[in-house]
Amino acid sequence: EKDSAYSGLLWEKRGYKFANYRKSKKKSVLMPGCNFSSFFPKTTKQLEFLMKKHKIGMLYECCGKPMYELGIISETESNLKLMERRLIENGVEELVLLCPNCYYFMKGKIQIPIVSIYEKLKELGEGNVVEREKFPIYYPCPDRKDKIFFENVKYFLKGDITEPFQNVQCCGLGGCAAVKEPELSREMPKQL
Repeated sequence: EKDSAYSGLLWEKRGYKFANYRKSKKKSVLMPGCNFSSFFPKTTKQLEFLMKKHKIGMLYECCGKPMYELGIISETESNLKLMERRLIENGVEELVLLCPNCYYFMKGKIQIPIVSIYEKLKELGEGNVVEREKFPIYYPCPDRKDKIFFENVKYFLKGDITEPFQNVQCCGLGGCAAVKEPELSREMPKQL
């Protein structure tokens, strides 16, 4: 039953169909994750252009978290080791992650140092400070405890930060939640 409910997810994520290591032969590499590129292709291209300017490569790959959460643990761990080996062979010394899920899932599971995109943008002197009276901030589920992404993005925000989206789940409309937690998936748009 699990396989049929998640057949599309498993088709895509198992041996990730869109993996691309061609541009990952750099010391530092940006990995947008498996969903960001499809939801925000123009932003992904802009980030790729920006990273290229700083001699930072690109890696299109899935961290494996969706499969891991479905209980496909040994295969996911093997895929992570394979990804790590390929990156080390390519000379990668730093992995810049765009996705909080990837960040928290991979941290401690691979030897390559990991940083968030906001930490990297700050280091590179890229991006602009945005000024507003108030910023309604949405904390992605994996970052709600440690707030590593949030602490790094605060550098770019000048104004009062509010938290109006406290009960919204970041994965309520995608991944495994639609089948595992259909009520959550239906309620998320109403909350927003």
